[in-house]
Amino acid sequence: MKTIILFIPVILLLTVACSEKPDPSSIYFDSTAKQEMQSGFIHMVFLDLKDSLSLEELDLVYKGILTLDSIEVVHDFSAGFFKSMNDARALNDVDLCFQMRFSNDADYELYQRDERHLEMKKNVAFALNGPPKVFDYTLK
Repeated sequence: MKTIILFIPVILLLTVACSEKPDPSSIYFDSTAKQEMQSGFIHMVFLDLKDSLSLEELDLVYKGILTLDSIEVVHDFSAGFFKSMNDARALNDVDLCFQMRFSNDADYELYQRDERHLEMKKNVAFALNGPPKVFDYTLK
């Protein structure tokens, strides 16, 4: 009976140890994938659109920008229109912003020369008040 009582704490410890949940990131990503997700840089583009654009023209511009996501060197692409949060610091002269991640400078150069990017620039130029503003930052 004493032997059984001595093994009860051991059995409880084994049960707790075996029931610990693994780190979810270790299940889905190996260390190389984690490092790749955190490497490179983000390229943000800010557009000031003409106030006179129709809804159809805005839709055309937005759909044109979304085509950039099909470029192979573009990662983590997102785009959206300005959302007012009543913050005096907001970049309220920007109507549309999109961003993407590049793994390295060479991929960015490929993107700049890609026909889909050049075509999009040509197709949305009519809608802009001026040249796009960009902000690039590195990921560590």
